Formats: sequence, structure tokens, C-alpha cells
Amino acid sequence: MSIKYKPKPMTKGQFASLKSLIDYTMYDEKMHWEQTGKPDTGHIYNDIQRLHDYMYQCEQFVESSE
Repeated sequence: MSIKYKPKPMTKGQFASLKSLIDYTMYDEKMHWEQTGKPDTGHIYNDIQRLHDYMYQCEQFVESSE
């Protein structure tokens, strides 16, 4: 299944909400992911980690452009 995606700038509020959601779920989902054998696919932690990495990239871009 192909997902069509047209990126648009994220507002500060949207970014803050994304950060809150990631921070809220990261610890518990990482523990569950580890308990289930650290699967490469099929666990929500993999998606959370991917979004966390993207969030970090965005933060680094802002800091370097200031």
C-alpha cells in the first residue's frame, strides 16, 4: 500500500503536541518492545522511535538556523 504524502510545515502547537505524545508513550512502549524481543516490525515503539528521530532532526535544524 502506497501512502501519498505532501509535506506541509508543522505549526509550533502541532510540534509541541507531537513532542508531548512521544514523550508520554516512549518509556512504556520501549519497555514492552524489549519484553517482546525487540521486533523490527509490527510494534508501535518502532513508529514512536521513527517520529522521535524526526522530531530531533527538526529541533537540530531550528537550532542551527538561529
